Amino acid sequence: MHGMTGMMVIPVLSLLATVAAAVARAPGRLIGMTILPLGLVVVQMLIIAVGGLLDDSAGNTTPGSLAILGLHAINGLAVMAVSGMVFRQARLFAKGAAAAPGEAARVR
Repeated sequence: MHGMTGMMVIPVLSLLATVAAAVARAPGRLIGMTILPLGLVVVQMLIIAVGGLLDDSAGNTTPGSLAILGLHAINGLAVMAVSGMVFRQARLFAKGAAAAPGEAARVR
């Protein structure tokens, strides 16, 4: 379940949300932040690959590989933080767009 969420669900939702933000004419910063979870998922894959390269010849983890693989959790927290910020800013954008349909909404 963990792998499927990270490798399929988050990237697909990030792409769909980015398309929706562009169609809704959201500010460029918000559109850029919407695609950021996809980039962080790529970083997750790189962390796992580098951590695996540092294993010993028998496939056991080493202190170096454990240190690198520990970044996986920190990066996962970054994915959650960015997703939360995007969700908050999208709600503010939607609220501003609903309040003034003829004007461009500003997101801070």
